Amino acid sequence: MRNIIFFFLVLSIITGLLIGVQLKNSVSKIDLSAMGDLDILFLWREVEKSTEELQKENNGLKNEIKKLENEISFDEDTTALLKKREDLKTKAGFGTMIGTGLVVTLADSNQKVRERDDPYFYLIHDSYLRAVVNVLKSGGARGISIGSERLNIGSKITCVGKVIMVDGKRIAPPYEIKAIGDPVSLANIIRTSSFFRMLEHYRDNFGIQLGVKILPLIELPPSQESLNLELFEVLP
Repeated sequence: MRNIIFFFLVLSIITGLLIGVQLKNSVSKIDLSAMGDLDILFLWREVEKSTEELQKENNGLKNEIKKLENEISFDEDTTALLKKREDLKTKAGFGTMIGTGLVVTLADSNQKVRERDDPYFYLIHDSYLRAVVNVLKSGGARGISIGSERLNIGSKITCVGKVIMVDGKRIAPPYEIKAIGDPVSLANIIRTSSFFRMLEHYRDNFGIQLGVKILPLIELPPSQESLNLELFEVLP
């Protein structure tokens, strides 16, 4: 079936080129300077007629290609494969995902750093975001985003100076980590994790901002990063 489509596609392209070639050849072989106005008009009408016939033939080929494409699109096996591909893209982070879940919000402290304290404890660090993401994944999160950036299977959360970045893009505080999944399970695992209890300690003693909220509807955008297929290999 694909060979047939390819044949018609090439044929339609060739036909389109022939329209221009035949028109050029029809005119170039004739000395227009030696012809009268009526002869030129008659020639032009003949060329127009030939062009219209070739255009009709080209349109017919396009219709045949469209018909074949429609037949393929309604093939059950092909439709199932396309759906599976889209599902895999979504799970990998490269497709829009909608569902219930929760959002974890983190932000730096607004309190003045006390002389005896390390300023480190008053700030949110990239390691905090990575830890929260890992906890959510272990709780069954099907999709996660940080700010406006959707995490994919190869995403990296890094820090440049005081700026936190996801896949090379700056994330502005407050840092919202949205996750789609069973909201009860996600909320339970995040609140009972040892890391979250540490964050609560920092909140109570140093003023970092921390929140967990269940949402009935979350929409995660697709990742804008390209998937590097060199990271994968086909197993024998």
